[in-house]
Amino acid sequence: MGTGTKTLTEIESQPRQWVEALQQFERQADALKRLWADTAFDEIILTGCGSTYYAGVISAALLQAGTGVTARAVSATELMLFPEMYISARRTTLLVCISRSGTTRETVAAAQMFRNHGGHSIVVVTCDSESPLAQTADVLLAIDTAQEESRVQTRSFSSMVVATTALAALFSGRDWRVL
Repeated sequence: MGTGTKTLTEIESQPRQWVEALQQFERQADALKRLWADTAFDEIILTGCGSTYYAGVISAALLQAGTGVTARAVSATELMLFPEMYISARRTTLLVCISRSGTTRETVAAAQMFRNHGGHSIVVVTCDSESPLAQTADVLLAIDTAQEESRVQTRSFSSMVVATTALAALFSGRDWRVL
């Protein structure tokens, strides 16, 4: 295989992976709908490291615009090191963790700190349903087939953004199936 062949193959696989991401989302749509309907969230925090932090930035904007609930992206490192700055037992907060591997130390620790500091619910978006991060989820959106051999995030990143876009549509009362 030539240089860049794996990455090119993964880039070309993205449309199929987006369909898979939406199929995985559909499997969890009822659980997500219940979570949102049963809990009056005061805020939504999205977290990740590197590229997945930026997926959180995109998703926070969509969630806040659609739901009217304050939503922001916070780097997992910040959340891990300074949980008291972001988490309060006085607020009902939804944490959305985004991680390709589900093993990123900071993101796993951020989820644990969230629980330890009175955070309410965790939704995990990952490409590894067996990962340590997946085990922290109240609702898990695992797109295992989007896992990559390439070091560069391509289909994993775009598939996780598709899933969080569907999440924003669902929480906003819109039909996510149009995606």
